[in-house]
Amino acid sequence: MLSETISLYIDLQEGQKADLEAVARASLAFADAIREIAGFIDPFSDTRIELISTTEGSISLNTKIKFRAAGRTYEITLYALLLVFASYITVHVGEFVFEKATTVVWEQLFGEQEAALSDEDKEDIVSRAVKAIEAKAGERQIQRLYAELNEDPAVIGVGVSKEPGVCPSNIVPRNEFAKRSGITRLEEPAEKKAS
Repeated sequence: MLSETISLYIDLQEGQKADLEAVARASLAFADAIREIAGFIDPFSDTRIELISTTEGSISLNTKIKFRAAGRTYEITLYALLLVFASYITVHVGEFVFEKATTVVWEQLFGEQEAALSDEDKEDIVSRAVKAIEAKAGERQIQRLYAELNEDPAVIGVGVSKEPGVCPSNIVPRNEFAKRSGITRLEEPAEKKAS
């Protein structure tokens, strides 16, 4: 079973602690998203997500995704899974062309590993990732993750890193959580002033 680490980084206000229940629900949404994306990319795959450690301060949920694919494409499938998940967290996919979103995330996620992959493998990974994003695999779960984190005022941002405990270079700020969760708030009508 091939495995790869990925950390969900939850940025907290200085001196604040996260709400356990909000982080627990967000963690479940994180795991559900990984499983749905993996199932879309390879319906015969088996995915196990293990919490290997946490990092205090801002919270980094350091996980290892163990993945067993049906064919010999397990590495390509796992990379596509990571690319889709990180694309949903890192960029607001709805505002990007899918290929551009995956290119931005690719550089952040696989920079040093890129040399080991053939051009054909890279194209296959991006193709699978784009199909999963177009099918919205995992999107609902990522929206739930944002909604849960939005409930905790101590959380000021979220991101994804492949290195446990490392603050990602791209953190989604709290002011984008409602939009990314699909929550729309109705504006209160302006009060009429008596003249």
